[in-house]
Amino acid sequence: TVLSFMVLPVLNAYSRFNERQADRYAFRSIPSVEPFISSMNKLAQQNLAERSPSRLVEWFFYSHPSVSRRVAAAAAWAKR
Repeated sequence: TVLSFMVLPVLNAYSRFNERQADRYAFRSIPSVEPFISSMNKLAQQNLAERSPSRLVEWFFYSHPSVSRRVAAAAAWAKR
């Protein structure tokens, strides 16, 4: 269990990396990121997700980027 506790952040970081890559693929594949942003916000509301967790909590426990980071990435992509 101690090993699991130590490995968890590494596995989550890899998972978040893959999710960011998947998000970028989605941004390239759709004409507008607005549906993506809307979906992220709806999912967060339905799942009662914390939109902006602390960096430490996100780093250690989250297997996906936080909603606020995903929405910010989509908005930044739209400005390109």
